[in-house]
Amino acid sequence: MSRRCPFFLLPLAALIMSGCPVFPGIPVSEIVIYIDQESEYNVNPIPVGGLLQLEAGILPLEASGSRLVWSSGQCASVDDDGMVTGLAAANPVIIRATSVSNGAFGEIKITVTPVKNVEKM
Repeated sequence: MSRRCPFFLLPLAALIMSGCPVFPGIPVSEIVIYIDQESEYNVNPIPVGGLLQLEAGILPLEASGSRLVWSSGQCASVDDDGMVTGLAAANPVIIRATSVSNGAFGEIKITVTPVKNVEKM
């Protein structure tokens, strides 16, 4: 006795065999950037030369293509893991995380303060 595919599954089988994606990816709609409170680098403002660890939350949670590119203005640098280094005093400094898949982005404003000079007596 041969088994047949139920007729309502035939279009699905045809899509799979054609190489077309059956379920399109869910796009990133929002990126929320926040300070990582569990890091030792969690205080804003930061001094010149100071560090601040940022994290990014991607919404919706089941979004596909969640790779991010971090960027900043000239007064701070940010690495691929969201670690910010203060380069020059400025307020505000905008740090941005952008989705590679569709360009959605989130931003946070931080402050970089000058290093205080300590006079020797």
